[in-house]
Amino acid sequence: SAALTEAGEGFQITAARGSVSIPGETTDPELAMQLADRRMYAAKLGGRGAGDDSVELLLGALREAKPGLEAHLGAVAELARDVARRLGLSPEEVDEVVRAAKLHDIGKMAIPDAILDKSGPLDKAEWEFMRKHSLIGERIVSAAPPLLPVAKLIRSSHERWDGQGYPDGLMGEAIPRGARIVFACDSFDAMTSPRPYSGPCSTERALAELVRCSGRQFDPDVVDAVVSVVEDRSAATPAAGDRAAR
Repeated sequence: SAALTEAGEGFQITAARGSVSIPGETTDPELAMQLADRRMYAAKLGGRGAGDDSVELLLGALREAKPGLEAHLGAVAELARDVARRLGLSPEEVDEVVRAAKLHDIGKMAIPDAILDKSGPLDKAEWEFMRKHSLIGERIVSAAPPLLPVAKLIRSSHERWDGQGYPDGLMGEAIPRGARIVFACDSFDAMTSPRPYSGPCSTERALAELVRCSGRQFDPDVVDAVVSVVEDRSAATPAAGDRAAR
């Protein structure tokens, strides 16, 4: 309102609010506060899609530091978006998952190329260094207030369903669902892409590996959604032979 707005030479103060319908949207007070907070920041930055400028700025920095990651991050984000929708997440939650997928490797800017591109297995010291990248990513992304929920997903994007992941050893439903989605989609894309130490897996083999690790490494519901989305994509894409014949 006008009473909460002020402008002068070189400055402007405005007000923004975030609202939640109770009990229509949630009956949980903590969740209601989180939703209202996210919507307030979205209003401050101009409505739906707020935070995109921050995402693009961070992606630009990552692109300069680690140019080889760009294609991987885009593929993970596209798959994570479709999987989140398949699981029935709200549009706001889908947006957060997509942003987390785009930025989940931002902490790798602090990891030396000698470790990232090593052709053989990492030694213990290198592995411990690598495991810090999700924490580094959380710190980088949380510097932009509208992306605080995204930063939390990045922190947990390498937690395992059985509690053997990092950095916090979270288990099962204690892992944010968006982080579980990013983890499975990241793993699928990594398996189906060329890596310094091995060639890519076929789609079928990668899906079989996700299913094999379902309930241990990955959330079973997320695995089912990934399999469903990838199979639907394959069914909608003509085989190479069919395309050549047309």
